[in-house]
Amino acid sequence: MHIWAETVEGFSHELGMNFKQDGEGPMFDFLRAVSDIYWFRETNTPLPHNLIKMSAAIQHFLLVFDHAKDELIAAQEFGRDVERATEAYSEMEKAYANNNAIDIVLVGSDSLETVKITHANYFAGRARRLMHNALHLDQMPA
Repeated sequence: MHIWAETVEGFSHELGMNFKQDGEGPMFDFLRAVSDIYWFRETNTPLPHNLIKMSAAIQHFLLVFDHAKDELIAAQEFGRDVERATEAYSEMEKAYANNNAIDIVLVGSDSLETVKITHANYFAGRARRLMHNALHLDQMPA
């Protein structure tokens, strides 16, 4: 569920809404479905048919960010293989256990492009471009 929480926090931060507690619409519905999928997986309960299709869209991405260098030093894609992604996450946590400058994040999302939005601070220049665009929405073409 940690992966889900980080994803929701990223969306909430970027979009200025609290998707953990408030919201409606397609993004809220998607995040609720993802939460349900993780719950079924963690409790070894078979997924209901309506969530099997949704589950197919969730991919796992491991990000390793070095704050001292202000750069992403690793980004790995694991597709739908949550076990392999979790193992890699644990290995990275052990490898960098004594380095407070390193953030290790395992994210569940539909694509790397979505991760670049929800976790923009890990991608060079991405957060700055998103903020610039948000501040200049009135100047963007319709």
